Amino acid sequence: MAWGFRPNRMVSAAVAAGVLLVHTPVSADTGGAAGAAFDRAWSLCAEATGQVERERGIPRHLLTAISLAESGRWDGVNGATHAWPWTVTSGEQTWKLDSKAEAIARVDALRGAGTTNIDVGCMQINMRYHPDAFTSLDAAFDPLTNARYAGQFLSDLYETSRNWLTAAGNYHSNTEEFHNRYKLKVARFWNDSRNDDAAIASGAGRIAATPSTAAIDYQRTAQLNHAFQARRAAQAQAGASTAAAGAITPLVGDRYALNAQIQRVRKQAERKREVRNLVQSERVPQAAPEVNPDLQLWRNLYRSGPTSGGILSGLN
Repeated sequence: MAWGFRPNRMVSAAVAAGVLLVHTPVSADTGGAAGAAFDRAWSLCAEATGQVERERGIPRHLLTAISLAESGRWDGVNGATHAWPWTVTSGEQTWKLDSKAEAIARVDALRGAGTTNIDVGCMQINMRYHPDAFTSLDAAFDPLTNARYAGQFLSDLYETSRNWLTAAGNYHSNTEEFHNRYKLKVARFWNDSRNDDAAIASGAGRIAATPSTAAIDYQRTAQLNHAFQARRAAQAQAGASTAAAGAITPLVGDRYALNAQIQRVRKQAERKREVRNLVQSERVPQAAPEVNPDLQLWRNLYRSGPTSGGILSGLN
């Protein structure tokens, strides 16, 4: 209910304790123009709030979320809640009328009984606190006119708070308890609407990204399968021949089998390398040990036998 900044005593019990919804039933024989108008009414508020959001730069779906909080009506056929343009609230009673004419008649009846606290239309503008909002009841129940007044009111509240959700809470009340409760309700509707947009966009993206299915060429498929099987058979035969000759067996099988084969191949290569190094080390000639030169001279003298003169005398 668009009351905005108002005394606490004026906060409607409809929000504080829930409202008594009085729905005018749709007659079983509703059809023709009346039935079409009733079906059309489900989308009127959403179309109007969407247009006003674009006109005033209000975040997408925010005004729509407020309309759902204000005049939401359950659509049992489609399993969804929609803002209802022919909604009238007074005190603890709310009427969801089936036509604009019925809604106007209900307001006239309430006024005739001396009631002035009346909320009307998609955005439930309170006629006591906004007496100059509309030039007539016909204008008050025009979805676009009703939404445009609400959009202006919400924008003015935003200029004060500089926060859209705070402005949404103040759209109903500036009393903290009722403000916070209402703001949370609007936030849930707003979040649901944005999630719906994301889901639709995601689904459209998946559809657009899905390639068209080509017709299957069964003859070509059979030829490719035959060639593949022949190639596998040739590879298997070549692998068997190579294995018989002592070569490393080609790696086949799953990941664990492949790892095991890799380890075996590495160990084989390491053993071959160790054997090769051992053979090469045995072929390298051993270096002669170092001998003391004086000892070698004495050995040579001893081997040559007794001598006279020069050599022995030279050692004295």
